[in-house]
Amino acid sequence: MNADLEHLASVIRVYTNGGKYGDPYTFCAAVRHLDRESVEIVGALRSPTPSEWRAIRAALVEAGIVKAMFTRIKDGVKSRHQVLLERNNDLGRAGREGDRQGVRRSKRE
Repeated sequence: MNADLEHLASVIRVYTNGGKYGDPYTFCAAVRHLDRESVEIVGALRSPTPSEWRAIRAALVEAGIVKAMFTRIKDGVKSRHQVLLERNNDLGRAGREGDRQGVRRSKRE
């Protein structure tokens, strides 16, 4: 007999430097696993800061995720976004453009 573990959902938390599970965190969201390499980030109370987003990207890449999606709602307008993650991206790069790299928008709903 064989068994297969399917990851359906996770929680991602961002800590300040040196933080670990059980410590206070600065950002938290649910992560819905769509398949072994794709996730949808849901249930965030607010948008992550640039440094939080870099930490999220690094954690997803480390877990083998290559595509992350999320829906943004601003002024009542929904827009879907897709972020392609690559292992060789410079995840520590500072600046706004680096944080937006790889983001693709789909049609607004």
